[in-house]
Amino acid sequence: MKKNLLLLALCSSAFAFSAPLHPDHTKMDQDIAQAASTTEYQQAMSKMHQSMDIDYSGNADIDFAKGMIPHHQAAIDMAKTQLKYGKDARLRAMSKDIIKAQTHEIQILESWLKQHEKR
Repeated sequence: MKKNLLLLALCSSAFAFSAPLHPDHTKMDQDIAQAASTTEYQQAMSKMHQSMDIDYSGNADIDFAKGMIPHHQAAIDMAKTQLKYGKDARLRAMSKDIIKAQTHEIQILESWLKQHEKR
């Protein structure tokens, strides 16, 4: 009985040591991509918060437009990060829609500001 247990233990040890000693590269690649995407999301949010710290004019319309431009830009930046690292088809489609819609809205807001900010 002891010999059988010893043999079983030796076989188990041999099997454990025969497993590859290198890490799972797929997992490592996923971790690296996750870290990179997290960094990019954090940078987009930080940039947005700094850019949204506007000099308020007291005009609700102007202040709205000035604040929304960096807010929309952050959405675009985050969507681009999702497209770069994300895999989900629905979220990728949504990211493409966000980029298109928010880019258009930024153009509208910038155009509106040019017409109204000087007043």
